[in-house]
Amino acid sequence: PNHVTFVGVLSACVHGGMVDEGKHCFQLMKNVYGIEPQMQHYGCVADLLGRAGSLEDARNLVEGMPMKPNVVIWGCLLGASERHGDVNMGEWVAKHFLELEPWNDGIYVVLSNIYANRDMWKQVEKIREIMKQR
Repeated sequence: PNHVTFVGVLSACVHGGMVDEGKHCFQLMKNVYGIEPQMQHYGCVADLLGRAGSLEDARNLVEGMPMKPNVVIWGCLLGASERHGDVNMGEWVAKHFLELEPWNDGIYVVLSNIYANRDMWKQVEKIREIMKQR
């Protein structure tokens, strides 16, 4: 197998909800086959963990990456934060995502939704004010 093979396998694990298998394949790729993970591999694993609600594990993965995460990874994690109602993770992700795409109003919309789903109306209003000023 090569790096392309593992993108396919990890992607299948993501879409099949196979968290343990995906984590195992990621370790096999590195430790058995000696394949250095690339952005796509990290993206798949971050998405896998995020969808499963393992947001702290996803954060640890991202913080340990040898490269800076791209907008795809931040987008996956922001969506997972919204899906699982994790305010702290959503704020952390939004901060980093906005550093890459300061013009992306969608980030503010998702963060506002996270706050609204937690009845944090003052925070929702703050986000709306930020968006109005842009």
